[in-house]
Amino acid sequence: MNSVELELDELGNHIVRMKVASEIEGEIVRLQWRAYVLVGDRDLSGIHERTFPFPNEWPDETLQWLESTHSVDWKTDEIQAIGDEIRNETNDVFQALGGCYMKFRAIVLSPQYQSTEIADSCVASDAIERRGFCTSNANLFCSILRSSGIPARVCSALPAWSRDPFQMHYIVQAYLPGIGWYSVDPTTMEMGLQPHNQIIDYVVSAEDENRSKSRNHVAGGVPYHTAVELGGDGAIEDFAGLIRNIGDHHIKLFNPFYNSHLRLFHLAQAQWERCVASGFELKLMVEDPDEAIVRILETQSE
Repeated sequence: MNSVELELDELGNHIVRMKVASEIEGEIVRLQWRAYVLVGDRDLSGIHERTFPFPNEWPDETLQWLESTHSVDWKTDEIQAIGDEIRNETNDVFQALGGCYMKFRAIVLSPQYQSTEIADSCVASDAIERRGFCTSNANLFCSILRSSGIPARVCSALPAWSRDPFQMHYIVQAYLPGIGWYSVDPTTMEMGLQPHNQIIDYVVSAEDENRSKSRNHVAGGVPYHTAVELGGDGAIEDFAGLIRNIGDHHIKLFNPFYNSHLRLFHLAQAQWERCVASGFELKLMVEDPDEAIVRILETQSE
């Protein structure tokens, strides 16, 4: 390994840039890594009793997720009609979100829809006509939310419910005034996901949505940068897991923090941030990562 750099992009995604080279011509290089994510539950109690009026203006940082893009192409007659109907029924964002969910549910659970063949593309305008995968569901649900005037974004995530290695899963986050990004899994039809249920791997920007056209090994509508992307030089020739196997990502619960352990969680969080700031994440590459994390947690519990 020649070099490793860690950086954040403008959306807060953690980007690790690595240069790997072999001194032996023709040698196969296999890259494996572990990532540890410290997450805490969000307090969503009482959210159903609150009101969330549509604001006159959405925050600037959410505006890109109102656009109609290549994969979330909501400016079609059918999807726009759904959005118009929902907006005419309520001026409350959370109620509109619920209306979007019910419309999406009615579409994908209808016998007619279930009897269709798998769509060749995962873009929203195809997903509303023919069934697909979690990518199709995320793009379709996101498009209904945007057509209703709610900023919504697709995120690639690693699901905690997966018992086997998983390539990637896609969920949707809708923006609620005063709350922030509210997670929904349209495939499992769960609303108000807690962060530990789905570890978000990548927040998809509108730019990446517009780059999500059919390419090499990936169907159209699969968000750009959430799969192995092949450069023009074809440097990556073998992407094990994406083609030969079911998946190459595996997530599991490492150490739970229950409500009675909130103080321990906050202590661990502070220590974790100090470690990350000091470059500790790179040191994990040269020692047993499980033992290193255990030492952090044991130190804070003493």
